[in-house]
Amino acid sequence: IRWRSYEYLAATGAERDFLERHMARLERLTGHDIAPAASWPETNLMILFVPEDRYTAIIERYLAPERRHLLGRHASTSCLGLVRSYRITFEIELAVVIIPIDRARSRGLAAACIAEETTQALGLTNDVELPGTLFNDRGEARDLTPLDELLVRLLYDRRLRPGMRREEALAAAREALPRLRAGMR
Repeated sequence: IRWRSYEYLAATGAERDFLERHMARLERLTGHDIAPAASWPETNLMILFVPEDRYTAIIERYLAPERRHLLGRHASTSCLGLVRSYRITFEIELAVVIIPIDRARSRGLAAACIAEETTQALGLTNDVELPGTLFNDRGEARDLTPLDELLVRLLYDRRLRPGMRREEALAAAREALPRLRAGMR
């Protein structure tokens, strides 16, 4: 995974430092080589810090045409990640994280947006209504929780592969979970 950030609106030094630490954390959790991209053409995870007044336009730029009907809903969020996968293998081809940094800061969510959207861009794409996870927008978590770390480790366990059928994925997850839980202690 090669990531690169672009600041339409400048991130603070603390936000940049958090992003770098978080990407290193994701590398440890996934076991994948995750590093800054040397150039834009080799980037497959873009993190865009945008001003609030450009948020809708930037979303529209990266939103697939068949998903344009979701633009209004997406533009009302604190931050957003969009993922494009290959149609046959279901492997992630490109992910774009868009953070209206002034909006996120005003809500006290800058670091949470960085953590949530970059993590979700790796394949945990949906929010949940469960307590104890950063992926619950109504919850209190502002960084990855132990549950979130377990979910990332599970998603990237060698037994799980893109494109598996639901039954196969559940069986692989049930096999992997006891060992992953034991590793948390």
